[in-house]
Amino acid sequence: FSAAACLAVLLAALGAQADPAVELRKDDRICFIGNTFAERLRHSNYFETLLAAAYPDLGLTFRNLAWSADDITLQP
Repeated sequence: FSAAACLAVLLAALGAQADPAVELRKDDRICFIGNTFAERLRHSNYFETLLAAAYPDLGLTFRNLAWSADDITLQP
């Protein structure tokens, strides 16, 4: 799967829920953490764009703290 395909599946799953697991509020800050998948969001930030477009009145901000090989059991 490409990152765009995974993102489309994720957004479809979120849209299908009757009661969302995450409630976004005005001026929320969204932080991405993780390994290579989350790091690649930095290069193609479609997810941030989709969230900001879906909730334009919330003034969301984003921060990407991910890096490759980030793993709790590995300390390079």
